[in-house]
Amino acid sequence: MLNSMICSAWVLLGCACLGASPAPVLFVSSTPPDLVETQSAVIKNFYTIALSHDRGGLPSVALTKKVAPYLSKGLLESISRARKAEQLFLKSSPDPGPSDYEGYPFVSPGEGATRITSIKPDQKYSANTYYVELCSISKKDGKPYDPMAVRVRLIFESGRWLIDDIYYYQDTSNPSPSGLRAYLKPSSSEKQPAK
Repeated sequence: MLNSMICSAWVLLGCACLGASPAPVLFVSSTPPDLVETQSAVIKNFYTIALSHDRGGLPSVALTKKVAPYLSKGLLESISRARKAEQLFLKSSPDPGPSDYEGYPFVSPGEGATRITSIKPDQKYSANTYYVELCSISKKDGKPYDPMAVRVRLIFESGRWLIDDIYYYQDTSNPSPSGLRAYLKPSSSEKQPAK
């Protein structure tokens, strides 16, 4: 309610400053604070569960059920298809070798993390996108190490905000164009069982 009143005030102020403008101009400097809070909570809740259970490889059925309330229907379907493709490949290949899904899909194809260090809106790429910094915590001294980052894109689906994709960074400032959905697509070796 308060946010809509603030937005209305900005519209009125914008129209007053521009005089008799044929079309009102809305001055919005950033994502509304309550939206950032809501979307950040989705990301934080998701990663709190995922980081405490993620042991690498495709997420287990149990982990997928736990994080399902935070993931879009399309992303859940991608996880399910990848799991089925991997199971089919492993069953039908006499010596399948390592899986295509050896990394930590919610963090990075290569490394895992244990803690979120920050969640910030990142509209440089698109609306409803967040830059999320993660790290691991040393069991020896409790200090953070190995910082990494992901870009999380949310969509509004079924009346709530859900994670629709997670993009990996090669380092904390260089985003990769590929993300979790691309990672979940089976390689040609997993699409075709060995004969």
